[in-house]
Amino acid sequence: LAPGGSITDPEVTKMNGNNGNWKDATLVVERKDGASAVDVFGVAAGSDVELRADGKVYVNGAEVGKYTNGSGKLSFTFNDLVTTDTVETVLNSITYTYDNDCSPDSSITLSYTLSDGNTDGFQGAGNVKYAHFDQEVTIHRVSDQCTPDDDVNQVEIKWVGGSTCGGNVLENDSHPDIQRNFD
Repeated sequence: LAPGGSITDPEVTKMNGNNGNWKDATLVVERKDGASAVDVFGVAAGSDVELRADGKVYVNGAEVGKYTNGSGKLSFTFNDLVTTDTVETVLNSITYTYDNDCSPDSSITLSYTLSDGNTDGFQGAGNVKYAHFDQEVTIHRVSDQCTPDDDVNQVEIKWVGGSTCGGNVLENDSHPDIQRNFD
């Protein structure tokens, strides 16, 4: 999603020998108008980032924090001494899948929020600071393997070409790109 994304915070960046210390910082990505179960986040296969089943995130084999991923929201909380480069590596590895093959082509906006996690003054004066970024994502349908919605009247469908479809397919069920003949 953001393979060239970069972050900066003057107070955080000067720590740890000018490599940054993102202790307790959080990075959250979700749909701008609210998380949806069809929004699936992960990390790029073959990247240096690994999300383990125990909720820990690793970069180049080193544990760098914790994550939660579900219901259309991916959140990271970073450990002590995590550098700016490491946070950028995580940011650059995030992937997104729209898990609904039946939708028409569309676009959504994903929202990224980065917090420096400065609740105790560790990262400088002031309280927690946030950076926010929105990214528009275009969605293209890739499959026609859709299941019609169960609406009202049960009928048998004959697909164009003569084959029939078994099961509980209903007359008023619709799918925008499936042609059908009703008897």
